[in-house]
Amino acid sequence: MTTRFVVLSLGGQHEQTVRAWMALLSLLAWSPADRELVLITDQPQRYRWFGERLRLYPVEQATVTAWQGPQRFFWRVKLMAMQTAADLGPARLIYVDTDTLARQPLATLCEALDAGAVFMHCYEFDVARSRRRGDRRLWRQLRGLLPPPCPMWNAGVVALGRERRALLDQALALCDRLLLAGVQHTLTEQLATSVTLAATGRLQAAAPWIDHYWGNKDGYAAASDRWLAEVLIDGASIDEAVQRLRVQPIRLPCVVRRRRWQQWAARLLGLAAAPPS
Repeated sequence: MTTRFVVLSLGGQHEQTVRAWMALLSLLAWSPADRELVLITDQPQRYRWFGERLRLYPVEQATVTAWQGPQRFFWRVKLMAMQTAADLGPARLIYVDTDTLARQPLATLCEALDAGAVFMHCYEFDVARSRRRGDRRLWRQLRGLLPPPCPMWNAGVVALGRERRALLDQALALCDRLLLAGVQHTLTEQLATSVTLAATGRLQAAAPWIDHYWGNKDGYAAASDRWLAEVLIDGASIDEAVQRLRVQPIRLPCVVRRRRWQQWAARLLGLAAAPPS
């Protein structure tokens, strides 16, 4: 059975493009042979190097805007991208953010999908019980809309089997219901996906297979630039680049905690980290 790996990359920024390149190369390195790589992007010309190994799904800004829905919530686009990819034909679906790297063979992950498991990157916390200020503020908005416990999983990876397509519709419907009720939080889409997939009783962590370096984008950006520069200077083919990534992977901490003075300096200089992509 085909496994469809999906990456969403919007915008022409250098850092975004490099992250997407590295995510795609890592999927080529570790995914099973019966794979299909789909890139949903508004910058298809930046991915010509991948040739026929990559199925491009170009989108215009009008489509991206429509995907944001009536509330113009940007992260709703992720769920719409997953739905769009799922509708390309029967297949297992594994969505990954651009700031991810596959680390080992993904065949066992695919087999678990056939057995009914669903995956997100990792469990983070219970919104209903968290003592962090921002989480308490979110829970106050959610009271009466969602019962406790209210699990929050990281959505850097979302994976489900071919027979689980309806879960995407349910997650989108919940996201829209929360937005319509006035919930205002950048993680509303992630929460809706978490609650929906957790309700199956089969939700597991994809972290053993895939790293999500949302907390160290700067470190990985510098390392990825150096890695790709060497590959391209050597004139390596994409197959050679994939083989090199298997034996010379980029390995850094996925999360680097900034001290308070570093966070203050970053805000002052306009360098505060962008939201997860």
